[in-house]
Amino acid sequence: MKHLFILLLITAWTSITASADWGPLPLKSMVEYSDSIVIAQFVSEISKSTSPEDTEQTATLKTTSIIKGEPPENLVVFGRVDTRMCKAQFIFPNTNGEKYLLFLQKRNDVYSVLNGIFGALTITDNKMNWFTDDTKMQNLGERKPAELDTVIASITKAQAIETLAKVETFGFGPAKGQRERASDTAFQTLLKSPKPKEAFTTLFEKGNTSAKLYALCALHSIDKLAFEKLSKTIKMDEKIFTQFGCVVEELKASEILKNISNGDYNAYCEVPK
Repeated sequence: MKHLFILLLITAWTSITASADWGPLPLKSMVEYSDSIVIAQFVSEISKSTSPEDTEQTATLKTTSIIKGEPPENLVVFGRVDTRMCKAQFIFPNTNGEKYLLFLQKRNDVYSVLNGIFGALTITDNKMNWFTDDTKMQNLGERKPAELDTVIASITKAQAIETLAKVETFGFGPAKGQRERASDTAFQTLLKSPKPKEAFTTLFEKGNTSAKLYALCALHSIDKLAFEKLSKTIKMDEKIFTQFGCVVEELKASEILKNISNGDYNAYCEVPK
C-alpha cells in the first residue's frame, strides 16, 4: 500500500510539473551532470527556515555506497523549495534512517540534489520507484538499487571513455587554476570500473594518441603483456602536449612512453582493491 501511495504521489507530481520548465532528465544526463551519485542514509536536519514563499534546509546524511565521485562519508546537503522559482527543487522529510539514491551536484563544497524529486529516490525494502525506460524516462515502476547501479556504472564508464578519447593534453594532477581536471576524473572512473583492462583497451581503440598514452599508462599497471603489445602501435614521433601543475611541455609520444615504462606515473595508476 505504501509503494502504491508513493507511486501515485510521484505520478501526480510529474503531471503537475509537466507544464513547468523542468521534469525528469534522461538518466544519461543525470549521470553526466552529477558530481556524485551515492546511496546515503538520512541522519539529521541541521537547520530549516520557512517563509510563506521559501523553505531552506541543511541536512546531514551518511554515505553507505558510492556509485560516482568521491564524496565524504558524512554529507551535508542543502535543499530549497521556492514557489517563485520554476525549477526542480527538493528538501528531505525529516525522517531519521531513511535511505536514498542521490544524484548530487557540488558547488563550493556544498552538495544539493540534482533534478528535484527525481534526484532523491527513497529506498524501501531494497526497492525504489523509478522509470523502467531510462532513455525516455517513462513508465514508473519498482527497481532495485543494484539494478540501477549497474546501469549507472555502464553510463559512467562510457562517458569517461568519451571524455578521454578526445583529450589533447597528457598529464596528471591539478592544472594551474584548477582543483581537478576532467581527464583525471575520467581516468580514475575507468580504474575503479569492474573491468578496468577492458575499459582501457576500448579507450586505446577509440582514442587519439594522447588517449592511447593514458590507456597504456593504466595497462602498464594492470597487464604488462597488453601494454607491451599495444605500445608497439603508437605513433612514436607524434608530439604531445603534457601538463603537470604549471609545467607545460611538448614531448614526443616515444618520450612519454619511456616515462610510462619507467613507472614515472605509477602513483596515478593504482587499481583500487
